[in-house]
Amino acid sequence: LFAPAERKATEQYWVVGLAPFPKEKLLWEKYGLCLAGTLGIGLSLAIFSSYVLMAKPFLFMITVDYPTKTIIETNDLGYKTLGYGSKEEFIGTDFLALFPDAGGIANLVRRLDAGDDVSNVEMALVNKKGERMWVEISAKRDDDVGELRVVIIDISKRKHAEELVTYYTFYDQLTQLPNREM
Repeated sequence: LFAPAERKATEQYWVVGLAPFPKEKLLWEKYGLCLAGTLGIGLSLAIFSSYVLMAKPFLFMITVDYPTKTIIETNDLGYKTLGYGSKEEFIGTDFLALFPDAGGIANLVRRLDAGDDVSNVEMALVNKKGERMWVEISAKRDDDVGELRVVIIDISKRKHAEELVTYYTFYDQLTQLPNREM
């Protein structure tokens, strides 16, 4: 939540506060960004807005044959986001091989095996080139047909925006010098 910073000459600066801020709050709810660690630091509304707009997520869906953990269906954005040339090339890929953190994906599979749905779990994923990207995963097993329905949101840009906001929490936006909080 944000409130105007001591009503400076204009209301172009916002700081973390306890009172909700007006229409800009909708941007944060829509894109799900968080400014953890920015308590008391002014942030230009223009820069804040550009970070939010830069972080617009991409959503794609994958269907996995649960017993074999093999991808059997995806939408066009799924295979394109992961760097594959065609849907046919992507289908048949080992779903678990997309995740570099074996412990994280193993934990996710354990939860699914226990019958739990998985919602909004942030994990790293690797594309065909081996490049790491951040995603948010929601998954549900369909035991009637032995499939796993997975919705994946590419949050790499959001993570980058969060890193920038954290950086500007501790460094001056104009001079790039450390601020008083360091």
